[in-house]
Amino acid sequence: MKAFMDKDFLLSTETSKKLFHEYAETMPIVDYHCHINPQEIAEDRKFENITQVWLGGDHYKWRQMRSNGVDEYYITGGASDREKFQSGHADKECDYGNDQGTDESHDKTIISNGKSDR
Repeated sequence: MKAFMDKDFLLSTETSKKLFHEYAETMPIVDYHCHINPQEIAEDRKFENITQVWLGGDHYKWRQMRSNGVDEYYITGGASDREKFQSGHADKECDYGNDQGTDESHDKTIISNGKSDR
């Protein structure tokens, strides 16, 4: 049985395997729409959790959260990374054309649709 994530994971044709292994495999990953600090990428920073990657320094996401009424405590304030992630995720349902959806099981004692209960 073939391993799920072997060296050809997601490469379904001989052409894709050839292009990847002979050309792309050794190339650096370049993400032109990434809001992570380029120095952190160059230094191969190990993030502690998804919040640091997703919301860490992304002022665009912060602006969207503010526009949707998320309390600053959950954006750049003293909230825990978990609380910030939950607030950022709950906020996504307000974004026009958003395809991420939301999970109704958010911890409502911490947030209520991304707005502070304080």
